[in-house]
Amino acid sequence: MTVDLSKAAATPSPNHAPINPYAVIALVAALLGLFPVAIVFGILAFWRPAGRAIAVTALILGILEALAAGTILYSAGTSLSDAVTDSSPATSYALPSAQAQALTPASAVPPALVPPAAGTTEPEPEAATTVDEPEPTTSPTVNGDCDTSVDNHATSADGTFLKCTYAGSTRPHWG
Repeated sequence: MTVDLSKAAATPSPNHAPINPYAVIALVAALLGLFPVAIVFGILAFWRPAGRAIAVTALILGILEALAAGTILYSAGTSLSDAVTDSSPATSYALPSAQAQALTPASAVPPALVPPAAGTTEPEPEAATTVDEPEPTTSPTVNGDCDTSVDNHATSADGTFLKCTYAGSTRPHWG
């Protein structure tokens, strides 16, 4: 008795359904923890008629793994932000008072401690300083004259914002 193996391999037996390779890849990836691969191949395998139960299992496992990874990353991020905002004494940047006094700039040396210059016994008189008083300026008024090349914006005495413009006139005025 001879058996032709080429015919037996070409026709599947009626008791076994064909296996979808995408579903198998999705399930193996989900079991290995490769949830992006599991989700993608699970979606691809779901649209084929064979192996739909394996594809659904792989999709469920992949989505659960993705949720678990997201939860772990979120909790790690919030714990890091709590550690950064923790006000422990080790992260305090305040200087002790002795160090703070040492770092303050030295005040001017009092004149009594400055040695006199060689050859003089009396201190020189200080030069008189004068302060020029600014000329009182008048606040611009609405429709008052202005020069567009010098002043473009101003504030009136009551706090109104004014702009030097030609609007509605042939001469520049505050408006």
